[in-house]
Amino acid sequence: MPRIHADERAALIRARIDGVRRTARDQVVRAEQQVQQAEAIATRLVDSELAAEAARQADLERGGLLALARDRRGSVDKALALLASPGELASYFRPRAEGGRVRLERVNADPKELGNGDTVLVPAGRSALKASLLGAAAREAAFPYDLTFEGAGMDRSLLVLDRSLDIDKSVVNLTFRDMTVDCNNNPFVQLRGGFTLFLERCRIVGFDRSAGGVEAIGGSEGVVYARDCRFELGFGPHTWNGDLWRVDDVLLARLEGCTIVGPMREVRPRGQGLVVCERVTFVDLEQRQREELGRHQAGIKLVSCRFESNDPPFGRDRPRRSLADISSAWAEDR
Repeated sequence: MPRIHADERAALIRARIDGVRRTARDQVVRAEQQVQQAEAIATRLVDSELAAEAARQADLERGGLLALARDRRGSVDKALALLASPGELASYFRPRAEGGRVRLERVNADPKELGNGDTVLVPAGRSALKASLLGAAAREAAFPYDLTFEGAGMDRSLLVLDRSLDIDKSVVNLTFRDMTVDCNNNPFVQLRGGFTLFLERCRIVGFDRSAGGVEAIGGSEGVVYARDCRFELGFGPHTWNGDLWRVDDVLLARLEGCTIVGPMREVRPRGQGLVVCERVTFVDLEQRQREELGRHQAGIKLVSCRFESNDPPFGRDRPRRSLADISSAWAEDR
């Protein structure tokens, strides 16, 4: 049996020691990774609980509207009764905070200054809203509740968005009143944290961006009340294609005295949506959509509504409409 010299024996011992050290280091690294993973999981759980609690508190501010919307499957009659009662539904959108009257330029300069209950004044003529800055400010802090954008009239004030109003926080009582909103080839709003949205005497245009279509109102779950409004295709580059809304989880909505100028790809809500249309005029919807709505399909109820068609019908072959047709002061420069 060969003899191992002392230096060889020492090298073997050092190699074993190095192996033990590497194993120990690997174990320490794995342990640290496990601790980091556990901390990350715990942080996500805490953040989730905090977000859920914030959402519950926000819905308390709404009077529990979203809770009713989520429970629609168990309380369809209750939800329908609420949507069919404009006075009762309007009470959920009453102001809950008193704020100031803020000029639009100030919002564009520093949207972080907006507070609960503020009213943003949109003057007559053509104005721009830096919705991208407003969305960025909301990602850093809570979005103000009872925030109102108020114009001088549907045919007098034009508000042009630089992009969709994209908010991932809870939105309580966001109101637009007395203006035309040009979505500038984007969705009007993308409200991803639960929302209540009130539209009064507004015209929403410019959300017919692409062959795939873009929705006017998008988000996760929410309640919409639109009164005496117009949702019109024809002002975007693809004049025949758009959705009224694309709310993924739950939607409760009431359209009252509104006009919807199509052809819309989809008017009915998705999933658990429930919509009541009262005295709504549908213009240039496709025959398929007219038949579906006429059969009172699940998710939508029509009360004293009517269907009209332009001559020729508005659609794929009709040229893009100009905002200058509404007001010469609104000549498009995009």
